Amino acid sequence: MIDLTDYRRALGSFPTGATIVSAFDGTTWQAAPNGATLLPSAASQLEYSVHARLDGEDHAILLGLVESYTHHPTAPLVYFCGSFFAAPQPEVTT
Repeated sequence: MIDLTDYRRALGSFPTGATIVSAFDGTTWQAAPNGATLLPSAASQLEYSVHARLDGEDHAILLGLVESYTHHPTAPLVYFCGSFFAAPQPEVTT
């Protein structure tokens, strides 16, 4: 079971208008070489550079070029109906 405290604290503040800097106050994070904020125990970490921005009329579409990717064997974080939870994982049978 993963401890979601840091994720709830960091990500839960975005809808309230928190800035990137204040959203990560009090959480465990590290800066990537390109300056991206990484949560060390996240299920995955993805760093990218902007390849293109496209006009989607009522929204912008961002295309990114993946520069670095890491995956850790832990449950991913899910946000649904105002709450965060660890995604259920399928049972492994041998």
